[in-house]
Amino acid sequence: MVLNNDISTSDAIAVEPVPITPGERVIIRYKGFLSDEQAQDIYAHVGYGPNDNWQDVQDVKLQNSFNGWQGTVDIKHGGRFNICFKDNNSRWDNNYGHNWSYEIHNGSRR
Repeated sequence: MVLNNDISTSDAIAVEPVPITPGERVIIRYKGFLSDEQAQDIYAHVGYGPNDNWQDVQDVKLQNSFNGWQGTVDIKHGGRFNICFKDNNSRWDNNYGHNWSYEIHNGSRR
C-alpha cells in the first residue's frame, strides 16, 4: 500500500448525517487531492474500531458527481468509523496517516 502525505484540506471529506448512529446509511463525499489527479475510480476504504486496529474493513466505490465523489455506507457497528481513500492507481489519501475518524453515536440522549 502506497501512502500519500499530500495536503488534505478540511473540506476534502464530508459525512452525513452526523452524528452517525448504528443502522443508519451515511453519505461520504470526497473532494481531496485524488479527485484532482483525474482518477477513473476512487474508493472509500472504511472500517470500525481504533485507528490502529480496524475491523470489518471494506472498500466502497464512489461515484463521480457534480460536487465531488460520493458513496453510501450502512453503519454496522458502534465505536468508531474510520475512512481513508484510494484510487485506481493505488494512490492513497489517508490524512497524513491519521485517516478520518468519527465517533458512532449510540442513539441515546444525555
